[in-house]
Amino acid sequence: MGKIKNLNIWKYIKEYRFNSILVKYFITINLFITFPLFLALFIAFNHLNNIYKDQIMNANLAALSRTKDSIDMISRQVETTLLSLATDLEVENILRFNSRNYDEKNSDMLKSINNIEKVINTYVYYGDFINSICIYSEKSDYKIVTSNMSYIDWKYSDTLEKEFHKNISKSYWTSVIPEKNTISFFRAIPLYSTEKSGVVVVSIDIDSFNKLINQNKEFTIENFYILNDDSIIFNKDTKLLNKNISSIKALQEINISNLGRGSTITIDGKEYFINNIKSNYNDWNFISLISTKDNKLRVNRIRDIMIGFLIFSISLVLIISFLIAVKLFTPIEEMVRILEKKNYDVMPIYSKSNINELKIISRGLENSISDVQYLKKELNNRMRLLKKARSIALQSQINSHFLFNTLENIKWKVMEFTNGENEGSHMISNLSKLLRISLNTKGYMNTLKNEIEHVKIYLEIQKIRYENKFEVLYDIHEETLESMLPKITLQPIVENAIYHGIKPTNKKCTLAIRSFLLEDKILIEINDDGAGMQEEDCRSINKELQTEYIKEENHIGIKNVNQRIKLSFGEDYGIEIKSKINIGTSIIISIPSDSKINSNEI
Repeated sequence: MGKIKNLNIWKYIKEYRFNSILVKYFITINLFITFPLFLALFIAFNHLNNIYKDQIMNANLAALSRTKDSIDMISRQVETTLLSLATDLEVENILRFNSRNYDEKNSDMLKSINNIEKVINTYVYYGDFINSICIYSEKSDYKIVTSNMSYIDWKYSDTLEKEFHKNISKSYWTSVIPEKNTISFFRAIPLYSTEKSGVVVVSIDIDSFNKLINQNKEFTIENFYILNDDSIIFNKDTKLLNKNISSIKALQEINISNLGRGSTITIDGKEYFINNIKSNYNDWNFISLISTKDNKLRVNRIRDIMIGFLIFSISLVLIISFLIAVKLFTPIEEMVRILEKKNYDVMPIYSKSNINELKIISRGLENSISDVQYLKKELNNRMRLLKKARSIALQSQINSHFLFNTLENIKWKVMEFTNGENEGSHMISNLSKLLRISLNTKGYMNTLKNEIEHVKIYLEIQKIRYENKFEVLYDIHEETLESMLPKITLQPIVENAIYHGIKPTNKKCTLAIRSFLLEDKILIEINDDGAGMQEEDCRSINKELQTEYIKEENHIGIKNVNQRIKLSFGEDYGIEIKSKINIGTSIIISIPSDSKINSNEI
């Protein structure tokens, strides 16, 4: 902890925040450890969830299969009973009796009825699931011979008669009789005759199916359906019997043929696992619904355990990551200390016993910083002198004082010879004013206001020389007047516009000078509607303005001005030319908007 305290890590965190290398180390290490951990727990959670889900689905499927096998076995037993009775000779004898030849003293008929009743009672007695067995004869007035009720007054004879006439074309079918709470299996008789005159019916109590379904002890089957085609022939809710599955709102969207293993369905806001198995014996489908509640409880327990483990792991990772980040940051912190030192003459002395790669880098860094500081000071001093010398050299190569005094003498001589002022004396006077402005301005920077005055005097001279050749328009933004720019910046540009743009034309031209603010720059435009230049020439000059050295004599004034602006303000500023042949030329000067500085400081 002492070492961590000495590092003063909170200083770097507070000062640099998320830009701090220490913080970035800490975050990176956390991500490299936490993300795989979180991903592993996420995968494990999903895997366990799927395992539990599969376990429930497999158990459900196994229970459903056992139930299906038991019901199939019952169906086979019933079918065996039906076939046995349908082929019995006594049953065929009963079918031949009718109400017209019925005689209570007819020993053959009574004998056949008694024999069939004994057989039927035997099947019912020894059959675990058989509720009743009935034989319906279309010719008999009494209709029924049954095992557990009188064949004379059985109240369901009408139901059996309807079933017989409804399905006469079939040899075998099943039906649910809700009034009797039974599932009935029908076999038309005689078995080997095309003309059917009766039916054998074996009925199974629906409650016996419930016993089979409730034998499962692993979990509770919430709901169970047996479908014959799309008709419900078994459900604990007897109101649903004989109804089409599509009439049940909760099951309307179920497609039996596409029902996959492990599917889920939501009924009244509760989610269920749903499974479907087709009977191996007939066309029945068995559908079971099991609540997902137990699975969700298990998954939630695992989730809570994993969340607790994740919180503990993240806390541990944060501590470990912090210690590792501090360890990795220690060499950088030592280098930062070196960079922040004020006195680079005092060099730390490392003994050979504790020297390592870091110490060598630190020593080299300190030496490099000392050299850089010295070279920086030397370079700044030389650049300052170089800029000033080059600017002065570009402004003039002659003695301005001598030229100014000479022009004043010439002016007075001209006035003496002509007995007063004239155009010649005015031109000489304006030229003297130009020189006076250059001499009186301290340093080599000037305000835009003074530059405009300078240009106005220059243009007065040119108007005398080029009488009625051009007119001048000014649009100077007031906020730009105090901005600083290199001395004699505008005059060479205006001169270039007159000699290369206006002079070659045979028309009266317009020279427009304007200045305005644009974001963080001040733009000064000198526009003329003179001769203009070819697009290729304009592109070539703009390209040369990006270089430092002058390669041609043409437009040398523009290039000198451009160089002085770049020397004063940097490469982001300077001159740009736009021109079209026979339309005109626009020269745009850009300087910084915060260039209102004291020229003596430059």
